[in-house]
Amino acid sequence: MFSKWRDRPWSVRAPILGGGTMFNPRISRKWIGTLCLGATSGLMSAPALAQSTLEKPPGQAAAERVKSATPGTANRRTAQPAGAATNQGGQQAGNLNNEIAVWLVLGNQEEVALAQFAEQRSQNPEVKRFAQQMIEHHQQTLAKIEQAAPETAGWNLQLRTGETDRNASSPQASGVQQASAEVELAANDAAGHHQSVQLAQQIKQECLNLTEQELSQQQGTDFDKAYIGQQVGAHIGMLAQLRGSKHFANGPLQQVIVEGERMTQQHLSEAKQIMSQLKDQQSSPPAPTSQRPAATQRPEQ
Repeated sequence: MFSKWRDRPWSVRAPILGGGTMFNPRISRKWIGTLCLGATSGLMSAPALAQSTLEKPPGQAAAERVKSATPGTANRRTAQPAGAATNQGGQQAGNLNNEIAVWLVLGNQEEVALAQFAEQRSQNPEVKRFAQQMIEHHQQTLAKIEQAAPETAGWNLQLRTGETDRNASSPQASGVQQASAEVELAANDAAGHHQSVQLAQQIKQECLNLTEQELSQQQGTDFDKAYIGQQVGAHIGMLAQLRGSKHFANGPLQQVIVEGERMTQQHLSEAKQIMSQLKDQQSSPPAPTSQRPAATQRPEQ
């Protein structure tokens, strides 16, 4: 019977396979992949469920069913003293505050490093002034964050600039850098936040390295436009981060975020204005020269 059905043309077999619609193998391939993924997940979890059920003796399984059916049992199992719940909530709030502070510290350090990088390479007075302002303002913000979240002061959060990496190429400097990294690792491990802090620091370090590499390939006006363009995007991202974390922070750190939001908005507006000036300078025609054309000599007669 199956051989007869198999020998039928696709026009006959398609409604059966497609649930009443024409079955197109090419179109349905992606749905088959989705179904296979779901089926694989189910197959991976089914043996564990079956094993946990089969390994229990019948008496134990029955006792657990009776226990779960007893009214109020679940509440008694999960109930915690009010003081313990309060302490746990306060600890979670403190941890979240510290995580926000870590990202803010690293973000401001990145701004300082890039501003120092731009100040050394730009020849445009307005761009250099902007970079100097970034250094001053973000260093002030770093001091405020340290006061609002003093725990971060002992976490050795420090991004390395390209200049630092070049100076560390010697064997002696490399040994000092390795020892410093080991001290930093031990301090973070002792504080119980090694993984999250190291992850945040590594991401920001990679971002700083890639940005410096891209900027170092530009010169003159192209460098100015590249740096200011990067600053526009960076401050948009920082503004979003500050607004998103403002209601999750508490205490003095929340006030630092509110002040940082106003400062970031100001920096963003200034960066946009400088970018507009750079574009106008590029599009404006060159000024006419004041030199007069050389007088033509009359031919001698």
